[in-house]
Amino acid sequence: MDNTSIIVLAAGSSDRFKGVPKYGLEFNGKPLIHRTGEMFPGALLYDKPSCPNSVCTCDTFQMTRNRWDERTIILLGDVYYTEVACHTILNCEDTNPVFFTDRRDIFALLFHRKSWLTLTMAAMKAILSNRNNGRLWELYRKLLNLGDSDVLPHKDHLCHLIDDITQDFDEPEEYTDFLNGKYKNKIHG
Repeated sequence: MDNTSIIVLAAGSSDRFKGVPKYGLEFNGKPLIHRTGEMFPGALLYDKPSCPNSVCTCDTFQMTRNRWDERTIILLGDVYYTEVACHTILNCEDTNPVFFTDRRDIFALLFHRKSWLTLTMAAMKAILSNRNNGRLWELYRKLLNLGDSDVLPHKDHLCHLIDDITQDFDEPEEYTDFLNGKYKNKIHG
């Protein structure tokens, strides 16, 4: 895809995973980050081992600005992306910023050059608020001027639902449950 930059954010600490970076979790003998790189050819891994003040995602997002292109896709490195999710993200033609979610977490963001300033300002607000770890959903809240207690919509003009086994691993139990087939009833990809 010409004029498209794909950036995988691998930030934060791995305290809950006993020192193993979440993007290093293995699936079929392969680290998650390698699997993501294969599914999103040409993706750039942006690795920032630890982040001050727990503002990892928005802070790292800001640090990738020199890699943004006409169309930019930001992916979280600790997510198991299905083929369906990969296809949906890569082929999204919306020209507004689009946040991809599974109802619980936002795990990817697509945006175009025209949105750079707006997203940069929202990211700065998220970093400065420093209340919710600066995650992508915090960027989303700041972009829409939502309060911390406002319920996140599952689908609106900026949010695209991917309802399959795409999984963001925040806790070791989620990884174990995933490996043990807890999500088998969902659509596999």
